[in-house]
Amino acid sequence: MPWRGLWSGRLGAYKAVVIGLGRIASTIDDEVLGTNWMLPFSHAGSYREVPEVTLAAAADLHPDQRRDFAARYELKESQLFEDYRAMITEVKPHIVSVCTNAKHRHAVVMEIARMRAGVRVIWAEKPISVTLREADEMVAACREAGIALAINNLRRWHPWYVQARKLIDDGVLGEIRQVSSYQRGKWSNTSHMVDLARFMGGGDGRVQWVFGEMESDEAAASDQDISGVAFWRFASGAHATLRTVDTGQVDELDTIGSEGRIRASNNGVGWEFWRKVGEGRTAEFALHQFPRPQWLASPGAMAVRDFIEVIETGKQPNCTGEDGVAHLDAILAARESHRRGGVKIELPLADRSLGILSSELKFELPRAVAYRMGVPGALPWH
Repeated sequence: MPWRGLWSGRLGAYKAVVIGLGRIASTIDDEVLGTNWMLPFSHAGSYREVPEVTLAAAADLHPDQRRDFAARYELKESQLFEDYRAMITEVKPHIVSVCTNAKHRHAVVMEIARMRAGVRVIWAEKPISVTLREADEMVAACREAGIALAINNLRRWHPWYVQARKLIDDGVLGEIRQVSSYQRGKWSNTSHMVDLARFMGGGDGRVQWVFGEMESDEAAASDQDISGVAFWRFASGAHATLRTVDTGQVDELDTIGSEGRIRASNNGVGWEFWRKVGEGRTAEFALHQFPRPQWLASPGAMAVRDFIEVIETGKQPNCTGEDGVAHLDAILAARESHRRGGVKIELPLADRSLGILSSELKFELPRAVAYRMGVPGALPWH
């Protein structure tokens, strides 16, 4: 998405609301403060960063969550709702953030689409849903309602990854041959580098088939969020190798084409840009300066600006509901490959009842609420 200046002059032209007032909606900015990640990261913080958007209201089932959110973002009691449907009916927002956990995401998105309340964009957290059937239904319902469904794989709005994708689209790397992704965490909940493998594969990122090996036979047999290794073939003919690990600070993406290479390390902090010099047997890649954009905003703020452009021009969001479905399809295909003895799995998967329980679901309650109740493992900033 091109940078469109600091702001357009349409102060507060668009109303945004947030459903689910926990970590990603609000307090994650405290976690990443002092790190190399650009702020704001949270949904609410990102809305506040863009002058054209007003954070108009917020909804959560838990009074403590509403109270903390209101104090942080200076909302009045009249702007807080227990029932998100009442909020949407009263406020009539243009953009709705769905920051519930994956278990409830499907029901909330489906209800918003059914309401026909004038919502133009739904910014839903990742993963898109628990099962493929749910994901398919969400995409279809939003399409029918005329709502642009965006999935918060936030690196697709990160200015440096966007710049890298522009170089790919402009043909600077030539024909993409290989993408290698290394990610800490699990396939579903900590999934940014997995999604980026599709993004950096060029074109529509469609994965044709998958091989996979999960961390163990026992883990692969369950529906729990797990780690593992996957090998993809894109419809374009390129390939990708992906590995998730439970330890270490490893978040890297390496994209190799016929004419160049881009390597992003340390979660997009370090960038290497290599271009082909010479011809024939003497050709080699030489290191060049990566052309970082000079106008910068956080990925969250860039996402919100993208949604304004979606509303005004009809373009698709940088990460669509269809991207969320394709991502979930590829993750589940890797697990299915292991379950079936290491066979090649064609996409899309025929069995749309398949699903994976994002690791966020280990707490029935929001983690901040669970922490107040003394639930082991629930950290205060979550």
